[in-house]
Amino acid sequence: MNSSTGSRNITQIILGVIVLVVGLVLTTVISDQTSTIGSSASLGSFAGASALLDLVPLVYVAAVVLIAAQLMATGAGMGGLGGVTRSIRGKKR
Repeated sequence: MNSSTGSRNITQIILGVIVLVVGLVLTTVISDQTSTIGSSASLGSFAGASALLDLVPLVYVAAVVLIAAQLMATGAGMGGLGGVTRSIRGKKR
C-alpha cells in the first residue's frame, strides 16, 4: 500500500465519522419537523399517513448509519466493489 492509498483510506474513514456525527446531530431536527408536520397537518381518518410519518426519523437514521458504515468500511478495506471489478476485468489476486 503506497502513501496515497493510505491517505485515501484514512480520508474515507474520517469522512464516514463526519457523516455519522452530522447525521445524528440532525436527527433531532428531523424528529421535530416530522412531529410538527404530524400535529399541524390534518391527516383526517387515514391512520396510515401518520404511521408513515412516524417512520421518517427511523428511515433517516438507518440511511445515515448505512452511508457512514459503508464509507468507513471502504476506507478500512472491507467494503466497496474491489473484488467485483477485479473479477469483471479478469484479474485475480
